[in-house]
Amino acid sequence: AIGIYRRLGEEHHMGRMMIDKATTLCTGGDFAGAIRWTEAGLEHIDTERDPRFALAAKHNLSLYLHRDGDIDRAMGLLQEILPLFAKQNDSMVLLRLRWLEGRLAQAQRQFDRAEAAFREVQRGYAERGLPYEAASVSFDLATVLVEEQRYDELAELATEIVGIFQGLG
Repeated sequence: AIGIYRRLGEEHHMGRMMIDKATTLCTGGDFAGAIRWTEAGLEHIDTERDPRFALAAKHNLSLYLHRDGDIDRAMGLLQEILPLFAKQNDSMVLLRLRWLEGRLAQAQRQFDRAEAAFREVQRGYAERGLPYEAASVSFDLATVLVEEQRYDELAELATEIVGIFQGLG
């Protein structure tokens, strides 16, 4: 698809396909590849034409940088896009952003900030009737509890997570 769009001169669609490829690479654990393809794709995206997609791609790039261990670049990009996200009046987008903030805080060993973010996102998903997403955030919260050796709370959280997944079949 990338080659076809390139031949047709469809820069924007080519950029979208490059970013889609990055998502696939991330799913396979190739974070460096996901970073390269996202950065390349962003060079071709028409942000005026598709601002939400461009913003989502930058969010994903920050996540890939985090997963690749480049916390400083991930934080820098997050600071760059925070004002743009604030203009979005989409609570789901803001929850995903807050989740990323929690992950970056945890990577910086700011466990109080990370825990607050994870609990906020967990509640947000639960209030929206999204138990799978709430349970997924709980895994990140669990890693904070492990880091802080809060094993009693971890056991309670694990019981909640198991109950959610059992309920989902």
